[in-house]
Amino acid sequence: MSKHLDFLFEEVERSAIRVSAEGFGLAVALTEDQLITAKAGIIRRWGKVERFPLSSLVALRSMPNPSANLLQIQFAEGSGGRVLTIMYPPESTAAFDQIIGFLQGRLAAQQSEDAHER
Repeated sequence: MSKHLDFLFEEVERSAIRVSAEGFGLAVALTEDQLITAKAGIIRRWGKVERFPLSSLVALRSMPNPSANLLQIQFAEGSGGRVLTIMYPPESTAAFDQIIGFLQGRLAAQQSEDAHER
């Protein structure tokens, strides 16, 4: 296990994590209502954890590549209108496929909800 995944598991309760994966330079975890990224620092206290509420998910784009896959996730303005870009190696594809599948389902449900409200 990498230092980034170790740091993630120290910061986030393991039982809350649905799936976790190793990207280039960070670890990613998915809970029922958040996408969490963690990057371990040289010294533990310098590590960084970011949490993104799935309720603010706006768009998702996956770009497979033989050497480095790319996942872009866009969050709504209330979350800073941020686009999160994650690169991950081919050996992490199975875990990221689970994350992408869950996020696609969540995004479709939110869009369906929005359409019913109109």
